[in-house]
Amino acid sequence: RVIEGLSVGVAPQVVFHLSSKDSAGYSVIDSEKEYDLLGRIAYAYTVVPKLDVYAEVLPGYAIVTYNQIILGVQTPNAKGFVLGGGLGAAFAITDRLFANAGVGYQQGFQKSEGLSHMDVKTKFLRIALGGGVKF
Repeated sequence: RVIEGLSVGVAPQVVFHLSSKDSAGYSVIDSEKEYDLLGRIAYAYTVVPKLDVYAEVLPGYAIVTYNQIILGVQTPNAKGFVLGGGLGAAFAITDRLFANAGVGYQQGFQKSEGLSHMDVKTKFLRIALGGGVKF
């Protein structure tokens, strides 16, 4: 916690079963996973003791892996900046442990270098259920 209500931390995540679409919206290639290392800047407001509502901004870096071979070559990973944001609630289980639920949006600006240079640009709705430790 930086000041009352404002906190800074990290929020790593793994996203499974992403699919790429062309400009017409048809599925082109399925990815295996997206690995995100996100920073987290959040402001929380205490509604009642032990229950906070929060807004968060999640800047970070992502790697999208593919499990597909094209023209005899493994599809190269896409890497790049991602930015997410959301709203949610956190419940204090103890002074240090908490559980949370939230919803938000995330957009990525990854690029794939290899057979062709492609802008991947992931985007999706985020639904977060989890927990954490306060330091």
